[in-house]
Amino acid sequence: MTRTLQKVFALLMAGVLTALLAVPAFAVEREVVPEELPTDILIYHDVDATGSGKHIIYPKALRTSKKKWPVITWANGSWCPTETYMGVIRRLAEAGYVVISDTDVLTNDGVSTLDSVDYAIALNKKKGSPFYHKLDTNKIGSTGHSFGGQAAVIAAGKSSRIQCIVSLAGKSVAKEARKVKVPALYIGGDLDAIVPINDYVLPSYEASQGPAVYVTRKHSGHFQCWITPDDYADYTALWFDAWLKGNTSAKKVFQKGGRLPKDTNYTDYSSKNL
Repeated sequence: MTRTLQKVFALLMAGVLTALLAVPAFAVEREVVPEELPTDILIYHDVDATGSGKHIIYPKALRTSKKKWPVITWANGSWCPTETYMGVIRRLAEAGYVVISDTDVLTNDGVSTLDSVDYAIALNKKKGSPFYHKLDTNKIGSTGHSFGGQAAVIAAGKSSRIQCIVSLAGKSVAKEARKVKVPALYIGGDLDAIVPINDYVLPSYEASQGPAVYVTRKHSGHFQCWITPDDYADYTALWFDAWLKGNTSAKKVFQKGGRLPKDTNYTDYSSKNL
């Protein structure tokens, strides 16, 4: 199946999943504040009539702020639309990030993530957009779930613009992670039969060349980030705080003796080069 046909099929599957999950469909090229989000978070949809494009979830304070805001790119897991991950994405925006999510649901090659990086840079230069000269394109992090986690790994190995990554149950392999020299957080689940930690998550951590942390969430399957999104988003946001915002307190969370190693929801903690 060609990538074009895969995308067509993926869009159809995404529509089915969205209907089954009873999540309101995103509007085309307009800004809304969905009821499920707090009023201090806004969503800007830059999508075409087929539903392809980008969703930008960001703090309302950006509209009146004079500072530049760090960027996080989000990549979906296979066949899972962005709406599925709003629990995690919302929390990242609340933490002070502009989150750019691609509508692609076949993200494992990293192309969509790299495109989101280019999109952020272009959006920052686009006069008339809410993000004109509001994005700090020197502070970009990437994250995602499953194939989206793999996408973050692959993209970081190819682009120097990505400063750090978080892979949530990512299906990357050691060969791909060996090219990652930026700070990388790998979170897996001990009950994950789709992306077994010993086959993907742990080898990717071991192969990473830069600062890295690996943990296993207890009693967790592949889709645990849907069930307890705040838990995953909290550590993801803190990781980006440590490396994009230079927050030393956030960095200590991941070091030996820090909050994450002591968190009873997690086990198998390992770290290097911190």
